[in-house]
Amino acid sequence: MLGRRGEGENEEDIISGNDVFALFFNVSIFSITANAVPISIDGDLTDWESINPIVVDTIGDPGYYVDIASACVANDTENLFFRVDYANNTPPWGLWLNVTLRTNNGSLYLVIAAAAAQESFVHLTSATSLTEDCMGTYPPTLAIDYDDRAAISSDSKSLEFSVPLADLGDPTSIDIVFWTDRPTSTQYDKAPDTGFVTYNLSPHSRIWIVDDDGPGDFSTIQEAVNASNSGDTILVRAGTYHENVVVSKPVSLIGESRETTIIDGNGGDVFYVAGDNVTVSDFTIQSGRGFAFMVGIISLVTAS
Repeated sequence: MLGRRGEGENEEDIISGNDVFALFFNVSIFSITANAVPISIDGDLTDWESINPIVVDTIGDPGYYVDIASACVANDTENLFFRVDYANNTPPWGLWLNVTLRTNNGSLYLVIAAAAAQESFVHLTSATSLTEDCMGTYPPTLAIDYDDRAAISSDSKSLEFSVPLADLGDPTSIDIVFWTDRPTSTQYDKAPDTGFVTYNLSPHSRIWIVDDDGPGDFSTIQEAVNASNSGDTILVRAGTYHENVVVSKPVSLIGESRETTIIDGNGGDVFYVAGDNVTVSDFTIQSGRGFAFMVGIISLVTAS
């Protein structure tokens, strides 16, 4: 039964009823940043529609064989994504690009990407500099080749590719320069023409594991909630947890199974929600009043 207690700004919504009931809801994970978006490296540029370019070459360089018009950058929790658009007619055999990167910890990387209709490659190595050249170190301190991480658009004027963030040391910000060739070439383009652009990565959502028997990140749900950030997901392994959980940030709490993941409230509010966009699913709640809401937004479906 849904009830209400209190008045004014402090009034609370509560759910009460049987001492034991099960909860099952649609799980929603909330994105809290504009560039933390899912990108598929498949040549379809629809994924990029909401992302503005990080650099635009408004003048253009028509004398160069391959002319960079603009470039976009995005990330999810595991990958750094690039999209580069070209202004002129591109070579019939495909597109290529060199990207020099400097992470917030000072590490220098060179990404070499190329794609045609039937094949592609991405290579990550150590770089000699950020802005002076797009050249790898010799001998390299890093050399990784990736499959299926680059694609060319259907009009052959855009190249998209990705690199795992873990191979870049999980940076929080990256300085970037885009090159079509080394500056020793008579035909090369560079964006920006001078200096570099900086991309601040969107915060990463994280998955936390709660297991009362171990091994997990935490043995109690409240510990995981306290350590989590907005957008994180907390997965709770099967077991009986004697807790009264207070949630004041937009996180998702998911039980392993509502038949085997039990929260015993010891007569109190099993969940006290004091924030928006909190998602809870697949738990059985017993010996408690269920949920109390201060200002939270949450949809519940109960089942006996």
